[in-house]
Amino acid sequence: MALKKFALVSASTLITLLMASSANAHDGKNVATGHEGGVVKDPFGNCIISKSGNQLCNKPQQAPVCKDVQTCRTVPTKVTVNKKLGGDTNFKFDKSNLTAKGEAELTAFVNSLRGINIKSVNVAGHTDAVGSESYNLDLSKRRAATVANFLVAHGIPGNKITAAGYGESQATLPASASNAARMVDRRVDITVIGSTVRSGGGKKVCTTKKVCTGSK
Repeated sequence: MALKKFALVSASTLITLLMASSANAHDGKNVATGHEGGVVKDPFGNCIISKSGNQLCNKPQQAPVCKDVQTCRTVPTKVTVNKKLGGDTNFKFDKSNLTAKGEAELTAFVNSLRGINIKSVNVAGHTDAVGSESYNLDLSKRRAATVANFLVAHGIPGNKITAAGYGESQATLPASASNAARMVDRRVDITVIGSTVRSGGGKKVCTTKKVCTGSK
């Protein structure tokens, strides 16, 4: 009989201990209290579950720390450079060789291309309307070739240069115009296409990405 009483007392004590443990582990609002490291277990090592069904035996995970990280780079900017060599200062009447002034002008033009990644150079030769079409076509080709050879001699890759003659087909004045007026048609047009990333020439492009560390 005494043994049964002892068992009842032990059971009652056990219930009291469990209730006390739960009381120490919660504040009545499903918030664990009085535990270390966020681990909530009963005296027997069992996980305590809150009224809302959350297991409290696992350490709570920290919220991730996020910040915006900006990355910038300079991308090439497309460049188109046009140059017109016209008038008797560059080509004398019926001539395909450059004058001294024409050479100086072309030298300055080549120097202005420093820092440009050249993709292509188009050289187009033209004449005025005086003379036969066939003769003017040949003359315009020779003028274009003269300029192309000058560019190659001054460092422009020959495989990027295209030279062509158009004769008098694009002359703006008739043969009856004065020689001084027709100088504008005795010309070579140069078009350079490329890209540049030199100082002040490249385009700055930035992207922003959110980087997070830690657990969710």
